[in-house]
Amino acid sequence: MEAARQEMLEALRLRRSGLQEKLSAKTEELRLLCLREGELTGELPPEYPLVPGQPPPSVRKRVGTSFALDESIIDKIINKQVTFCLAVGQIGKKF
Repeated sequence: MEAARQEMLEALRLRRSGLQEKLSAKTEELRLLCLREGELTGELPPEYPLVPGQPPPSVRKRVGTSFALDESIIDKIINKQVTFCLAVGQIGKKF
């Protein structure tokens, strides 16, 4: 009986340790997401995880875009516009 109890306690300790590691990883992920949101909006969301006694970090709103445009999409749009303008020009010459 005592051996079974010890095995159960060890299994529970291992499970607790694994869950604490997952919680730490998810908390860090939430912290990073909240910081990114703060950079976009200029204020830190209330969900930001704080350790008791820890002051919230200051965030500054980023200026400019935070995403990159795909050049091939832009080229396709420009080519369609040029083709359309040429087609309209050809129709105008017929009349």
